[in-house]
Amino acid sequence: ASGKTGTHSAPRKQQGGPSFTCAANHHITMARFSSLLALVVALAVAAAPFDASAQATGLAIKCINNTTNPLSTALSYFPPNMRITTDDATAGAVDVTVAAGFTVHYDNTFKLVKTICGKYQADACLTNTSTYCCRDKTYVLTLCGAAKPTTFANGTALPASATHFTIPLTAVATAYSGPVPFMELLGLLDKVAVVDPRSIHSPCLQKLEEDMVIAGATTGSTAPTADWTKLIAEHPTVTGVWTDSFGTGVSSTDKDIVFDGSSDAGGVLGRAEWIKYLSLFFNEEDKANLYFANEQKVYKATEQALVAVKGTTTKSCAWVTISAASQWGPASYSISFATYKVELCKSAGLEAYVNTTLQAAGTSKQAFNTIAEFHAVLHTIDVVIDETYFSSPSTTVKADVLRTLNITGLKKTGAMLLRTDRHISDRHSKIRPNTTASGPTVYENADWLESAIARPALVLQDFAAKVWGVAKSPAPAAGCSQYFRDVLAGEMPIVNGKETCAKFEAAEKEGKCITNAVNTRFISSGVTATSGVGVSYTVVVSSILALVAATLVM
Repeated sequence: ASGKTGTHSAPRKQQGGPSFTCAANHHITMARFSSLLALVVALAVAAAPFDASAQATGLAIKCINNTTNPLSTALSYFPPNMRITTDDATAGAVDVTVAAGFTVHYDNTFKLVKTICGKYQADACLTNTSTYCCRDKTYVLTLCGAAKPTTFANGTALPASATHFTIPLTAVATAYSGPVPFMELLGLLDKVAVVDPRSIHSPCLQKLEEDMVIAGATTGSTAPTADWTKLIAEHPTVTGVWTDSFGTGVSSTDKDIVFDGSSDAGGVLGRAEWIKYLSLFFNEEDKANLYFANEQKVYKATEQALVAVKGTTTKSCAWVTISAASQWGPASYSISFATYKVELCKSAGLEAYVNTTLQAAGTSKQAFNTIAEFHAVLHTIDVVIDETYFSSPSTTVKADVLRTLNITGLKKTGAMLLRTDRHISDRHSKIRPNTTASGPTVYENADWLESAIARPALVLQDFAAKVWGVAKSPAPAAGCSQYFRDVLAGEMPIVNGKETCAKFEAAEKEGKCITNAVNTRFISSGVTATSGVGVSYTVVVSSILALVAATLVM
């Protein structure tokens, strides 16, 4: 790019010389800009996988045994390079707090992990003792081969309420999609042994369940079913069961592990940082650190590039939901300004609708008394993101969305109506082979509620492409997740079943999806692959962003 810099700054025309119209000049400028932005994204894509040589600068963590790794009280079996790092913590620190979500203390042979609920638990949970409210949890994760500890190395007693696990976990069960993308990104999907497929989008996890490589069973909404607990009991290798503070997929055993990444109030990157929490249970902190560092760099580089896309244009956005009247209550109309949604709008160059009074009071949603009040705000917004629930998104057309919102269109000129159900799962599973068979309901699950939590850079790329158009902001490559569909343009959801696993994995192998999985055992081929990378792309991106700025002022 530097060798061609002169061609971007042609001398201004002299009087009497040839001239270009303003429109032509603008066209050339935007064409140049689109090419440059595409290069920014292309470089980010090329930088996505990880260099295996950088993943472990020391010895891998091994189980303690008398022959090759004998116990020594003078050693820490979790070396500094294999510990979680954060932007505001010293590398290799013994005590680390990750945003407002969780903390970890590294002792000699175990880790003490604590979850933190304060900033994201429901208001009602502050005043009641409901079982399924967020409660701070404490886990003691003891390295395999070591004795179950009762005290810290300094002799202080461990919390009596702590739940003990031996790590790395040998296998897990999940009825909850939250941890799934993080396990995929860390190459741990083959550690899933039992799953409730009704609420999962991942095509490769669908494939494992439908091909009977892993076991499938249904769970209750707030209590385990007999089939679920029976399957877990039949798989003694299952040493952990992912659940959340609402009791999703709970087994009511000491194998339950709360994972609340989707509820984190730390923002769009704060949610993604929960990859570090999951890594603690598998001794994969080095990979989690690398993945998140890359995710953060690419997100910020994309955000910076979009400043130039926006220019002087001002657009607003709002995340809206309508719930019809039912036996559970009257109809409701609301706009969400959850932290990660506000941040996503801002990163894409939009101004999110926020009720600052409610926000200051600690509320992230505004409920309207009447649909007229709701519409009064709705019709002032440039980009409306509708999150209204539909049981069958694959058949939900433009007319259905407009009818539910009780509008015929958006009144603001050029306004856009998006939904977050571009990629959804099919209804097939081993527990219900097809949509006409009898058995438990298998839902169409949006990838927005699954991989979007772990992949904010990809979400931002997809969102910006919808808002500003692919001519200005490139869309995700084929084979990568997509989250938003343009309702007014007639876009429909794309249904992903097990047959699309190979396509998704091919995109990961080729490093197409901005940030990609680490050491993934690819389900479609049954092999393990590690992709190479260079992270120096950020230096090149900075140079290109300078060219972008220069291009736009020409």
